[in-house]
Amino acid sequence: MTPMSSSVEQVKERLNIADIVGAYVTLERAGRNFRSRCPFHNERTPSFFVSVERGTYHCFGCGKGGDIFSFVEEFEGVDFYGALKILAAKAGVELPRNDPRANNEKEALYRVMEEATLFYQRTLASSPAALRYLASRGLTAESIRDWRIGFAPNEWRSLLSFFSSRGGDVAALVRAGLVVRTADGKHYDRFRGRIMFPIADSSGRSIAFSARLFTEGGAPRVEAKPVSAEGFGAAKYINSPETPLYTKSSALYGLDKAKQHIRANDSIVVVEGQMDVVMTHQVGIKHAVATSGTALSEDHLARIRRFTDKIIFSFDADEAGVAATERALKMALALGMEASLVRLPAGKDPADVALAAPDELRERMRKAEHAVDFFLAVILENYADARRRKIETGKRVLPLIAAIKNRIEQAHFVAETARRMAIREETLWEELRTFVPGNAAQAEVAPRANAPRSRQENIIERLAGIFLRTGEVGVAHEPFVAAARAEFESVLEMPWSEFIGGIPAPERERILFEAEVAHKERPFAESDVKELLRNLKEGAVRARITERTAALARAEGARDEEEALRIMSEIRTLGKALTQ
Repeated sequence: MTPMSSSVEQVKERLNIADIVGAYVTLERAGRNFRSRCPFHNERTPSFFVSVERGTYHCFGCGKGGDIFSFVEEFEGVDFYGALKILAAKAGVELPRNDPRANNEKEALYRVMEEATLFYQRTLASSPAALRYLASRGLTAESIRDWRIGFAPNEWRSLLSFFSSRGGDVAALVRAGLVVRTADGKHYDRFRGRIMFPIADSSGRSIAFSARLFTEGGAPRVEAKPVSAEGFGAAKYINSPETPLYTKSSALYGLDKAKQHIRANDSIVVVEGQMDVVMTHQVGIKHAVATSGTALSEDHLARIRRFTDKIIFSFDADEAGVAATERALKMALALGMEASLVRLPAGKDPADVALAAPDELRERMRKAEHAVDFFLAVILENYADARRRKIETGKRVLPLIAAIKNRIEQAHFVAETARRMAIREETLWEELRTFVPGNAAQAEVAPRANAPRSRQENIIERLAGIFLRTGEVGVAHEPFVAAARAEFESVLEMPWSEFIGGIPAPERERILFEAEVAHKERPFAESDVKELLRNLKEGAVRARITERTAALARAEGARDEEEALRIMSEIRTLGKALTQ
């Protein structure tokens, strides 16, 4: 047994899958299993089951299933080794240092990113001007340390020189997005003269950077020089490009620190920038995150829904900041989420309010308004003309109401909008009917679309589940079970081992889960098995009659009277068997 397989087995032995999954979703007992609404797709009726006996989970809605490692991989968005690190820490298992997986490309990039993070941290510690700037923004030394904030010197090749002096691989720096390679084969640092905010994956490993412009003492920036098509000018923020570690459309800054607080608060606060996240955490609002260099996407929302269905937006109070949230609000509402917004003073962002009045920010967060209520209030405050109010309501409020999935909640907001805007409810309902369902902003994350199965296939699966279950609980050789399985083999005309061996392992797992759910504490009821076998045989006879009837038509068409008479005799025999 290799050191890696030994670690995996130790983790599996020490951890209970219900405890691991239960830390992410609320589980309830369902016979021998546990169940919950699936964290991987949107559903109202729980179809996600966890079996402690086998150490596995399965969702009958979207088809996802596996063990504790695949669950953490899927939920946390990490690879196998990342999941192993998380679970090993929970189990108290020390991973071997010479782990062969550490040699793959991703692990090499993780090491490069860690070294770069440490380099930028050390550089910040020796940069008084950058430290003074962070202090002026209200960041404490503790926050700077905890968030691993650093500084990239205003030089072309400071990071490159650091790695080169240690024999580092320049190609790995390019793949990690830290160094740019020019058309003529030269290299230079991507980040220069900037405050560095490391973006971490959900297990806390650095995967990218968001870099804020900072020039010490107003000195000229090296970025001001022409530097090929990769030049960045003087953008306030630049972010790492997409790499094998970093995907902008799903990465959330601060999620690694916020996830436990999101579960505890059953809500998440989404702010606009890294400074907003750090400052909100610093004043006790620890369930805040931010996107990095992109608008909130469906992938972001899918990740968020694994933790909570309640999302609170706290963007800049200006018109651009409000408008930036509208598409995200529609997507969130269409997913069945509860979407709210925080009112901030004009011209202020969360970091500003956190610095000037932390109690006020906490109170404003507590009083976050539902998206519909928020925009109704904004329209009433900004437009005195009744006609203009109604136009803005059609543009900004009705699309949000149309995106709401819950019809009762939708009716509530129609009535509220009608009351506050002096519009007849019937008029609002008529307008809502003009919205085309199923557009990108309103699309639901749908479960897997399974092809419909025939009645006979369903019966076969139910019996297969029962026989799998009897084998699991040790009653497969009892006389009734053995006889029933022999009858099953006779109808299918193949041995049980051949039949079950032809079913892929994930499908066997699903069939077994369905049997457990259907029969709770008992592996089966004899009356159920007898009825299923009767229906299976009846279905097989009917299928044979259909097939022989088609053969009879072919024989009659070919004027083969002898063959036609033989087939007719078969059909009569099958008909008698059917009546019996």
